Amino acid sequence: MTTVLGSQPASLVQNGGFEQGGELPDWWNRHPPKDTAGNRHLRDTAVRRSGKASALLWSVTPTPAGQAPIQWNRYGIPVDGGSALQVSFYVKTEGVAPAGGGCHFYGKDRKHLGFIPVGGPARADDWTHVCRTVYVPPGAKTMGLALYGKERGRTWYDDGAVVA
Repeated sequence: MTTVLGSQPASLVQNGGFEQGGELPDWWNRHPPKDTAGNRHLRDTAVRRSGKASALLWSVTPTPAGQAPIQWNRYGIPVDGGSALQVSFYVKTEGVAPAGGGCHFYGKDRKHLGFIPVGGPARADDWTHVCRTVYVPPGAKTMGLALYGKERGRTWYDDGAVVA
């Protein structure tokens, strides 16, 4: 386990507070890759739980059938198969219930080994902490972390972390 300042475990997620970046946060990817049909991905410096910014998913139109929902994500995060991870983030919504996030796990040759949801609360009118222990499948080499937004509302995320 890597530690920072001698006592705090280091997160596998970089820029989990969405502090670095311009209009979009550094390190994170978005889906879809471009804003379309009025849906937007933003690094929001006006609404935040801590620090200087949060990450906003702003959905105004439904996701086309068969496509993944609007999201912030990052794939290729190294993990140890058979280990346990603590996944946490803060979420706040306007107009929708929180969608939460989830972890995709991959083994040799990027074989998908499964998805473990990290569900959001029933409501998050104010910043709400979500935390779950996730067990990494044996043989997993990397993971993807996705933070989802629901259709026709705003979802903010802040202070995300994945700790081994």
